[in-house]
Order: sequence, then C-alpha cells, then structure tokens
Amino acid sequence: RLPDPPAGLPVAFVSPVPLPSLEAHRSRRPGGLFTQLEKSHEEVLRHEEGRTVREAYLRLLEKEERRLLQLHGKLRAEARSAETAPDLRRRAEALLVHAQEIPRGADRFACPDPGDPTRTFEIDLDPTLSPPANADRIFRTARRLERGVPLRARRIRALEEAVARLSILKERARTGGTELERKGAGWLREALGRFARKREIERWDRRAADAAPAGGPAASRSAAREAPVRKRERGPAFHPRTYKTREGWTVLVGRSNAENDFVSHTLARPEDFWFHVHGCPGSHVVLRRQGRKDNPSVRTIEEVAAIAAWFSKARTSRKAPVVYTLKKYVRRPRKAPPGLALVTREKTVMVEPRAPEQGDPGGWTDESDED
Repeated sequence: RLPDPPAGLPVAFVSPVPLPSLEAHRSRRPGGLFTQLEKSHEEVLRHEEGRTVREAYLRLLEKEERRLLQLHGKLRAEARSAETAPDLRRRAEALLVHAQEIPRGADRFACPDPGDPTRTFEIDLDPTLSPPANADRIFRTARRLERGVPLRARRIRALEEAVARLSILKERARTGGTELERKGAGWLREALGRFARKREIERWDRRAADAAPAGGPAASRSAAREAPVRKRERGPAFHPRTYKTREGWTVLVGRSNAENDFVSHTLARPEDFWFHVHGCPGSHVVLRRQGRKDNPSVRTIEEVAAIAAWFSKARTSRKAPVVYTLKKYVRRPRKAPPGLALVTREKTVMVEPRAPEQGDPGGWTDESDED
C-alpha cells in the first residue's frame, strides 16, 4: 500500500508477483474467484455499453421529435393563414363592386362589405394595377391558401401520430436491452413512418453493423485491436423527392442546387425527360423512363410540368411556363456553379402549379438556382 496517497486518488495495491504468473493461481473449479471476477467485469462493461447505446438512441429520438414539432408548428401557422381566404375573397368582390369609385393610382381604398354593410374594408392596392387586376391578385392569394388545406390537414394528423409513436418509443428505449442497437433503426422507421429520414436510419444501421460481435465486450475490444483501421464508407448525401404520376411514371425532384446537379447529371439517363420552370429558380425535375419504350402521354407531361412549377418560385402564379426536353439535351457548363444547366431542343408548356398527389408538399429550399 502506498503511504499517504494524494487526496482524491484511490489507494493503489502493488503485486510483487508479475501479473502473467497469476495464471497459475487461477482456480480450476467452476465459479472460482478469478472466474467470478471476470464475469463481474464483463457485466460492468456490458452495462456501460448498453447505457451508452441508450443515451445515443434517446438523443436521436429527441432530435427527430424536435424536427417533427417544428414542422408541425409551421403547418399549423400555414393553416391559420388559410383561414383568412374567405375574407380575402370578400375583399376582392368588394373591389369589383366598387371598381368605378376607386381613384386612379390609389394605394388604399375603403369600402363596405357587400355581405355586411355595417362592416368596412380597408384594402391595400397596387397603384400600378387597375381595380380588376388588384381584385384578381387578391383572388389568387385566396386560391393559393385554399389549395393546400386538405393536404396540410392530412400532414398535421400524420405528424401528431408520429410524435405520439416517438413518445412511446422513448419509453421503450429507456428500458431497452441489447436488442436496441440491432433493432433501433427498424423501430425508428416504424415510429416515424413517412417522416423517417433515410440518412438517420442508415446511420443507425451502420452503428449496428459495427456493434460488438458474439463473445461480449472483451471480444469486441480484442477484434478492434486486431482489425485494420479502415475509413468508414459514407452513403450518398442526396435523397431527392420521389413521386408516382397517375399513369405510373416515376418522378425525381431535386431540393437544392447541389441536389439538382445530382438528379440531372448523375441519376437521370439520356432518354429520361427533364423539366424546369422557365425564367425562375426552382427544382430540376426528371421523369424517368426506366426501360419503357412508350413516350409519356400529354396528361403525364402536364402533370410533371405542374410539379416542376410547384417546386419553384412560381408556385403562387396562376399559370407558369415550364420547359422540358430529353436529358441528353441538358448539359452543365464548364466551371459553372451547381444548379446551372444549358438546355437545347426544349418545348414549353403552360401549366397551373400543382402539388403532387402523394408525398411532401414542401417548397423550393435554395435561393440561387438558375437554368
């Protein structure tokens, strides 16, 4: 024993016999002292590793829960804005009724509500537009707010259900045993459903693949010492939105300039169709042929063009021009920034921006896209 050990340090015990020689002192009987010590040590290590796995998994669940709650709050705010659509329509109707009374160049006009004469509207105007054009602008805003109401309501309900499943999974994780690391990715995918992020699922799958082999923590540490150090392979960083048209064609939609490059120049094949809204930042949209010999119908072309207009800055327009061509006529200029493309042999179709019938109705997320 060390004399007067420093404060805060444990008392040290030194054996005069070299540690390898302790092998001769092992008890050959089952349940001997050394066997019990080894089992206790393995149990402590197993407990510590399990606690580390639980803490990491709970952090992941809390992160996903925060993400879903933020999206829920955003959708609820949009739903509250949509409640103003009927009032906007009445304002636009009031403008049409009193169009002859509005002075030219006025930026504000007060008039009674046609449905309730006791109520007066104060309506902001664009002085460069005529009264009918101002009314049409307000009607467009009302239509935009009303268009997403059913889809938004379904997504809000789905988010609330996913958050409830995450809360149950958190309680399950706090008492989870060794199966947490192996089954955690599947549990997370089941809880999140359509809101699961492929990147997080793959990350936990890789963790399970790197987990301790059969033989316990000691075998894991021994294998780690013996195995050569290798750089962990990373999966692709891009996961574009994927949709199906009414006629069964697959549609890919980029979500940023970098992902647009990936969709257009890596995933798309020469005979696929490429779409982009004309003269406005937006997603690159690819209609995949996938070995089909037939060409898409006019209905499918218009449906995909409407999706391209929806995922662009032209979403609020009544009509938007969308260009489309075969992917082999789309190229990236040399030394150009991501998202820039040169197109030849294109055709143009005028469509109303429309969200896909299934999937995420989220919008364009990058400010600097060009075409």
